[in-house]
Amino acid sequence: MHQAVQTPQFASELVQVGTIPRANEAIAGLIWALSSKPDDFPVLPETSHLRLAKSEKLLTKPGRYAVVYVWFKMAGSNKIDLLSVEAVPVPLVPYLM
Repeated sequence: MHQAVQTPQFASELVQVGTIPRANEAIAGLIWALSSKPDDFPVLPETSHLRLAKSEKLLTKPGRYAVVYVWFKMAGSNKIDLLSVEAVPVPLVPYLM
């Protein structure tokens, strides 16, 4: 298991994102996953080190959804730097009839 270290930016953003219903559970799950198997999250194209973990769609309130993103990088053989976290609203797509 890799040690996940929050950067100041991540900690600041976590306070805001943590107010969204169910976001804390999603973030905890993402951090566990990337700490357990960070190589399952490949380096993003056109970057030398940046990786991204993404949650499933979360129901934040009736009719409202969001996806949580955690940006991170490897910082040694057993350490991960958590760089940024955000919750992005997911637009609703009306059902086709």
